[in-house]
This record gives sequence, structure tokens and C-alpha cells, in this order.
Amino acid sequence: IPGDFPYVVYSKFSAQMHMRAEVAPGLEGGFDMTVLAERYVEREVDGQLLEWVAPDYPLIVIGETVTGWLGEGSEAFGDGTYADYYIMYGDRGDDLAITLTSDDFDAYLVLLDSNREIVAWGDDMGDSADAFVRVELPYSGLYYVVANAYYPETGGHYTLTVQREAASVGGVDVMQLISAASALLPSLEDVRSMPDEELAELEYVLDQLLQIIWDERTRRLWQ
Repeated sequence: IPGDFPYVVYSKFSAQMHMRAEVAPGLEGGFDMTVLAERYVEREVDGQLLEWVAPDYPLIVIGETVTGWLGEGSEAFGDGTYADYYIMYGDRGDDLAITLTSDDFDAYLVLLDSNREIVAWGDDMGDSADAFVRVELPYSGLYYVVANAYYPETGGHYTLTVQREAASVGGVDVMQLISAASALLPSLEDVRSMPDEELAELEYVLDQLLQIIWDERTRRLWQ
């Protein structure tokens, strides 16, 4: 687990003993003694120890992509929508890009801290119904990544990705887009004679770059 371990761990043991003693001839007896074992973990918050139970959620590692199904069998989010929870461990200052993509439902992403308070959330990515979150982690330790649907009673297959590479934003390789735009720049000398295919490609590349710039401006505005 990255960073300081935030929990106080207690461990006890158990034993069962049978003892028999003879105090004097004809005077004897026995007794049983049982010692129960316990092991539990508590979290210290504001000087108070709070009982903590490890959540039974799958783990997603930074740099990993997982697939899943959102629907019956998923948990219910606060607004009644379906939600799948994943545990993630990160370091303070990690700059993460989290994406949730699906062809079956309008995706929504939430990142929660270990107290299940919202750290960041994200909705539509560009013109698509996929969700994207760009966040700098405020502390080292446990987080919850929530794959969620925007509308109740909707779900389906999804792909969830958590990555640290800042060069890839919203699932788009920025340097690849810049290279593509640079390759098309000579054609701009006479855009009127540009073939329709090249013009459409240039329009797409520039639209993607402008969307990335807009998303980053918005993120900084709301920081």
C-alpha cells in the first residue's frame, strides 16, 4: 500500500486448555479454560478509533484497463443508478486520467476518497457519451473508482481505464494528434484544393485538439 498505513491493527490469540490438579489424596478436580482470538483493524480519525472492514471490491491498478457489466448485480448509487466500485491505491500528487467507455449506456465516473467523499467526477468526453476524469490525487492511500451510468435502469458492457501518462488525455494520444496535424499543415497553403478526405481528417484532428484544450481550461477553472 503506497504511503503511510492509515490503520491501527490489533491481533489477539486463542487457546483452549484443560487442567487437572490434585491438591491432596482424594481431593482433586479439573477445569477448562478457553481464550478467544480476535484480530481487527481500526482507523484513526481525529484521535478516535473507528472500526474498519476491508471492502469486498475488485482492485484496479494504475496503468490497467478492465472490462465489466453494469446492471442487475451491480450496486445502487445514491440516485438509484447502477454502479460498480473498484479499489485503487495511489500516491499523493499522482496525475491520473480515468476513462469509462461504453457503447451501451451514457457513462458517468466518480472518484471517492477512503471516506467515500467525492474527490472528482466526470461526465461526457467531447461529443461522446463516454466519461473522463483528470485528477491529481490529494493523498497517498486508498480510493474508490466508481463506474456509473448517468440514467437509472441503464447499463451494459463497459471499459474502465486508469492511467498515469499525462500525454494521453481522455483516451486520446495528444502527441499523435499533433503529429497528424503537422503532416497536414503543408496542404493548408491551398485549402481550397485539399481533397475531401484530407479536409475531413484535418477537421477531426483539430476538433480533438481544441476539445482537449477546452477540457483542460475547464478543469483548471474549477480547481
